[in-house]
Amino acid sequence: MLTAGNPVFARLWASGTVAAHREDRKTIEHPKAGLVEVDCDVLTDGDSELKIVILTASRPAARTRPD
Repeated sequence: MLTAGNPVFARLWASGTVAAHREDRKTIEHPKAGLVEVDCDVLTDGDSELKIVILTASRPAARTRPD
């Protein structure tokens, strides 16, 4: 669990407050799947360098596993 190792992060996470939320779309080159387009969400608390980066496949077809 992310909150177990950092009491500051645990407090911020429990508060539900996010100072900044950025969205972007990126292309990642996977060694087997080739180019994969992902949506990138970055959440920050605004007062530190703590960030949570979430990458999700932007298209349903990109969510399948390569053979």
